[in-house]
This record gives sequence, C-alpha cells and structure tokens, in this order.
Amino acid sequence: MSAAGIVLLTLVGVAVLGIGSCVLCVGVGAVATQNSSNATSKPAPGKYDPATPVEIKVLLSEYKGNELRADGTFKGKVIRTSGVVRDVKKDITGDPYVVLGTGGMLEIPSVQCFLADDQASAASSLSAGERVTIEGRVDGLMMNVLVKDCVIDR
Repeated sequence: MSAAGIVLLTLVGVAVLGIGSCVLCVGVGAVATQNSSNATSKPAPGKYDPATPVEIKVLLSEYKGNELRADGTFKGKVIRTSGVVRDVKKDITGDPYVVLGTGGMLEIPSVQCFLADDQASAASSLSAGERVTIEGRVDGLMMNVLVKDCVIDR
C-alpha cells in the first residue's frame, strides 16, 4: 500500500472515531440534562406540600442566631410568611425575586424569595413598603434567607 493510501486510511479512521465520539458525547449530555432537570424540578409549593406558617421575624432571628439549628428546623420545608417588600429585582440569570423584611432599617438578613415561573406578573405589581404573604421552600442562608419556588399570595 502506498503512503498516500495509508494517510487516507488513517484520516478516514480518525474522522469515523471523531464523529462517533461526538455522537456519544451529545447522547450522554442529553441524558444527563434530562436526569438533572428531573432531579431538580420540584412542584411549586402549596400544590403538594402543606405550608408551615412562620413569623418572618422568627425566621430571620433564628437564622441570625444559629444557622445550623435554623437549617435543621426550616431548610427543605415549605413555609408561609408575611413581610414588607424591600426590593423586587432580577438575578444575574434574569430570574425575578422579591426581598422581604420586617420593615426595620438595615435588616440583615432578609428573606430573598425566588419566584416560581408563573409568578413574575404578580411580582411586577409589587412596590417597596407593601406587605405581602409568600409560600416557598427554604433553601438556607447565603447573606439572606433563601426561599425558592415562591408563590405570592396577596
């Protein structure tokens, strides 16, 4: 076999292996994405889990006093709480959230409510200083007490 034939055969082999690897990577990525979205998607609170009523000042003082104990009490649980709107904003990915507090000045931490997908229009009608009730799943403390999948109840 000539040198040109060997080079051609080598190139065809590399191309077949490369295409096969790409197909394999795309297939594995699609399955991983499907499994990841199945594992992380949770129903919006209120539809399946009963919400536990919690005073916002109790929630905030528990997290301020002892994060580990507060996580044991609240993390992963669906709560219902009322507070005063401090901010209505979007995070860096464009997802809307509402920050609630007791109405005090310079309140740290506050409750940061990441909204369920169907709640953006309800949030757009909120104003700072307004009192509102939310239901959502507590996700722990990261500067603020994070509450995910929030539903606004006026």
